[in-house]
Amino acid sequence: MNFSTVFIAFVGLFLPFLILSVNKGYKTVNRYLAAYLFFSALYLLGNFYFFYGESLQVISFFLLFHPFFFLIGPLSFFYVRAIVTDNNKLNKIDFLHFVLFILSFVGLLPFMFSDGAYKELVASEMKSETWDLAKYQINKIIPHKADQFICVVQTIFYSINHWVLVLTQHRRWKKGMLKVPQYKLIHKWLLTFSTIYALVAINYFIVVVLIWVYDDKSEFLARANIFLLIASVIFMAVNLSVLAFPEILYGLPQENKVVLEVVEAVEPQLIVGEKLVSQLFSDEYVLHIEEVLNEQIRLKRFTGSEFKLIQISAMSSIPMHHLSYYFNTVKEISFADWRNKLRIDSALELMGNGTNSGLTLNAVALKCGFTAPSTFIRAFRQFTGKTPSDYMKGGNM
Repeated sequence: MNFSTVFIAFVGLFLPFLILSVNKGYKTVNRYLAAYLFFSALYLLGNFYFFYGESLQVISFFLLFHPFFFLIGPLSFFYVRAIVTDNNKLNKIDFLHFVLFILSFVGLLPFMFSDGAYKELVASEMKSETWDLAKYQINKIIPHKADQFICVVQTIFYSINHWVLVLTQHRRWKKGMLKVPQYKLIHKWLLTFSTIYALVAINYFIVVVLIWVYDDKSEFLARANIFLLIASVIFMAVNLSVLAFPEILYGLPQENKVVLEVVEAVEPQLIVGEKLVSQLFSDEYVLHIEEVLNEQIRLKRFTGSEFKLIQISAMSSIPMHHLSYYFNTVKEISFADWRNKLRIDSALELMGNGTNSGLTLNAVALKCGFTAPSTFIRAFRQFTGKTPSDYMKGGNM
């Protein structure tokens, strides 16, 4: 079990870098996931050495990283929230989530800068049967027992918040939207992620209670051995979920991957370069996006100066990165060019049917959604090959 725990922890330390290196879609959100996996693996590895380690230097080294435990909960929360709300930005209030980390880090600074002999003395206490760190008060702000209690409360707190977010999303999506493969996949992943985190919280609570009950280290390990093994299995489940279902990194449907592999095996020439990416959107999902966009066109929302992807996403609940993928890989046009083409078509209609009487070209530009004449002229030339003035002089030819 001991060696398997170390192996799982090292995989967890490597996996975040893999996520960040291969991810091309949901970058900022997956930074939260990568950081969560990294600090979780670091904490798992540290606990292994606290419970079973022999080297005083290694034990004292991992003691220095304890404050980073207080980042695990916030990072997991920001990850789930960013997916549910499609907003990865942190506001001022969000920085309150880092208060415990800051207090723990600042309180541990004296120990960090203490001499090696003192660090090894504390580490030797961790190895002993009494393993009572309270008498050393290595953290000057948060006492050892209080630290353990706060860690448990924080883990449970974020587990509850995960479920609040996921269940809120489920209520919002349940009216037909969960039939769309993308939504179904994301929802299943969030359920899996939140369930695993809840198991972590329950298991961690039991382990800390056993630490409080059994002062003798050997007796604690005998009682808690199964729960320490479960902790390793749970963390391995997180790693396997990410490795087995890489679609969660992009929010793309799993089912189409099999179809692509079959098609590629039969007709390799049909899939070339970037065309592979576009096929990852199911026909059903593409149709859903197009229906949403057609409604935007029908209502002429593109004539609003603030018409942006974020507005479409907010009104339709389609994640912004899905819309970006749709325009860039399925339609093979940027959102800005798609919007400008609609605006120019609207301007041509105004200029061609006489409804622009009394309107200057600048007024036409504003009416169609352009905020600056230069932008209007540049877009007009791009799609017609002429400036607005030349177009009018040429008799609309």
